[in-house]
Amino acid sequence: MNSENTATHKITYSNIDIAKFIAAFLVITIHCPLLTCFGANIELMFVSTIPRLAVPFFFACSGFFFFNSLSYENGKIINNKRNRYKLIKYIKRIVILYVIWSIIYLFICQIPNWYSTGWLSPFAFVDYLIGFFKNGSYYHLWYILDLIYATVLGYVLLSLFKKKNVVIFSVVLYIIGMFSYSYSWIDFPGVTLINSISRIFGEIWNSTTRAFPLMTAGYIAGTTGFKLKSKTNFILFVISFICLLTEVACLIKFTSNEGQYSYVVFTIPCEIFLFMLLLKNKQLKCNHNKELRNASTVIYCVHPLIMNIFSLIPAIDSINSIIKYTLVAGIAALLAFAIINLSQKKRQKCLDIFIRH
Repeated sequence: MNSENTATHKITYSNIDIAKFIAAFLVITIHCPLLTCFGANIELMFVSTIPRLAVPFFFACSGFFFFNSLSYENGKIINNKRNRYKLIKYIKRIVILYVIWSIIYLFICQIPNWYSTGWLSPFAFVDYLIGFFKNGSYYHLWYILDLIYATVLGYVLLSLFKKKNVVIFSVVLYIIGMFSYSYSWIDFPGVTLINSISRIFGEIWNSTTRAFPLMTAGYIAGTTGFKLKSKTNFILFVISFICLLTEVACLIKFTSNEGQYSYVVFTIPCEIFLFMLLLKNKQLKCNHNKELRNASTVIYCVHPLIMNIFSLIPAIDSINSIIKYTLVAGIAALLAFAIINLSQKKRQKCLDIFIRH
């Protein structure tokens, strides 16, 4: 009998926390273009590569930290009371985070928009409720919804099957998922069927074919990837990233994919070797790991709210894209650290619900 249990909470992963903090700002560049002042082609190439690694990196981190905190036996999760408690506790935290931010965006952004467009009606709320479970309550909150579905799926599969089989299955799912997104332009019957299924199931499909494989990649890379030296990880990451740039450039040049250039073939290798590199290298000294980790969550969740408020100011559209991005990112960071600092006070402890992930 082989029982394993890795207590990840006893180790400080400052490299990961710093990388997540940086990744949160990369996500902002997807929604608030940074380089449009240099031309549409430069902006398209930039936003389709480096920033598009940010959310997959978040999934990889979540997969590593959650699944590595569970107890295993013979390569499978032991479906005991302790592990089930960890699953329920983790899912509960994510659900609360999703609900809280959904309520904020519903009342501050969506209901006013429904009113201004004449869509405010019982049908709007029914449509919203369906989207809450299917597509995400707001355009960026799909990530949190996917994380909920993918975590449960990963727990079930790792309880039933050995890691090796789950990894193989996740790779197959990711390949299928590419044909419903970045490679949906390929014209044959199987792809048409996949695209139809993806539209029906929304984020349930995406969590299965994107989030779950990426969480699996993070978990496997973090637990079995230490055999490679740091230099080897770095070289493999550079090679993977160059291949990613080439792949995206080809998709932009030779296909009419309408901006769907993420979750491509080399996304997984990039994430795996980047994650292994961050774990293998000497951890940077940082006395604010938890703050950076929590700040990345708030920055991700709050930045569209800031952009929505900015959209009410006509003069904002005329300013330089770099300045606009800096304003959005700066305000998001200030709000994040303000919430974190307030949550550390006894009377404002309830603010934890905005940041715990």
